[in-house]
Amino acid sequence: MEGSSASVTSQVSKSGKRKWTLAKDAVLVSCMINLRNMGTHNADTGFKSGYLPELEKMLLEKLPNCGIKARPHIESRLKTLKREWAIVHDIMLNTSGFGWDSTRKMVTAEDDVWETYVATHKEAAPFRMRSFPHFEELSMIYVKDRAIGKDAQAVEDILQELEIEDLTGVTEEADVNHSNPNESANGNANTPTSGDVSRAHQPPTDAMASASSGKKRKKGESDFFTISQSLNTMATEMKEACMMISKSVHSDIYQEKFLELSRALRNVDGLTSAQVRMAI
Repeated sequence: MEGSSASVTSQVSKSGKRKWTLAKDAVLVSCMINLRNMGTHNADTGFKSGYLPELEKMLLEKLPNCGIKARPHIESRLKTLKREWAIVHDIMLNTSGFGWDSTRKMVTAEDDVWETYVATHKEAAPFRMRSFPHFEELSMIYVKDRAIGKDAQAVEDILQELEIEDLTGVTEEADVNHSNPNESANGNANTPTSGDVSRAHQPPTDAMASASSGKKRKKGESDFFTISQSLNTMATEMKEACMMISKSVHSDIYQEKFLELSRALRNVDGLTSAQVRMAI
């Protein structure tokens, strides 16, 4: 296939080097994604040592009798793929005027933008007319905790919308309490007049009322400690869910878990806006 960065023959060349087809590249990258999702050999970027034999086993399951070995075949091909990925990644990350065609799997830009960039980055010249089919998948592996393109934007939109929704709900409750001071004036003297549920109770001047207030404070502190523990647990689970979403933007299961955690956090009694923001 002309215009692609992958070779089109599947036979071993006269020099003894294996030629990779587009189909075999696709299977190799698919195995890499599966290994990444398993999490047994993950590093901050790429994989830990010892992952090549695992890739060989996974590749053999999908392509029986392919004869592809961890070394030198897979190791050599991954060096080529990572080098080409780095070239495309640098174009997209550090330069304005470039875009990504997710249909053709190609970098796009006006001619003058290309000419200016290639003048100082000659290694990028082939990608002006060449596709790179697995840029998105390899970015999920080689860029730490980072999704790209429209999928990354979709995740950010989801998190932002959830945060705004949660904060709006808590703020509206506080505003309702704050706008009805007469309810506090007509009730118990120990009832706070502010919508801020975290404000400490003011002790009355009467000695018996003071003792009663002290008991209420102890009970309130105990309740707040319980709420704080629940909040910390949910915050940890929420952060884990966020990481899962970032690493697997197509997973509806992770997104559903995040939504459930967000709703649970919003329904916890006694949380202030500041506490919700800290949890998120």
